[in-house]
Amino acid sequence: MQTDVQTAYLRLNQWFQAHAPEYIRHPKQPNQTQDIAELANYFQRQLPEEYITWLMLDEPNPCIQSLFGDGTLETMQLLLQPSQIIQTRQNYQKKAAKSAHLLELFDTHQSIQHKLFDPHWLPFADDNRQATLWVDLNPGPTGTFGQLIYLSLEQTARFVYAESIPSCFKNLLSHLEQNGLILKKKERMNENNFDDIDFDEENFDDPRSQKEAEEKLSRFYRSHRR
Repeated sequence: MQTDVQTAYLRLNQWFQAHAPEYIRHPKQPNQTQDIAELANYFQRQLPEEYITWLMLDEPNPCIQSLFGDGTLETMQLLLQPSQIIQTRQNYQKKAAKSAHLLELFDTHQSIQHKLFDPHWLPFADDNRQATLWVDLNPGPTGTFGQLIYLSLEQTARFVYAESIPSCFKNLLSHLEQNGLILKKKERMNENNFDDIDFDEENFDDPRSQKEAEEKLSRFYRSHRR
């Protein structure tokens, strides 16, 4: 019998396979028991059961999409391997140490610890530029263990993105089913970086937009095969 997170992740993958297969990256390799133990030891916290279940799934890996209030989506990459997760956390810790003066600019939420960095926030997804989703292993007084936090130092933005990992996948799927895949417009296009490709808020359900996007993706992949 499938768990809630298995069902939600499988349905999300099925949508990507049917409507945007080019956004399925490399196959997701399941983590082993020793990988889970390494993460739990590093973060000095018990990991949420749904997170452990997800890490051990053997499914393709679509880009997670960060949903903004204006209805657009910005590409984020799921963080899968312990080394990748730990490195992202270390990099962010260094950035946060240099940005302590920004704390006063952030809104206060009873559900989130009022910090720029907490050693018990576990990186879940990252956009390689400025925003990260974290699994919260140390929530605030009204928060939920395992909730996902959206945090961007550059945007001085921090809020609860989803109450849980299954909720994150379900919310994204609901948005995709209603609106199709619409990417957040970028100010410029850099074909050396997949995440910086400018799709001009194209709706992937529109055949013309789909064709233009495929051409941009094709140029990107050709440039990296040289």
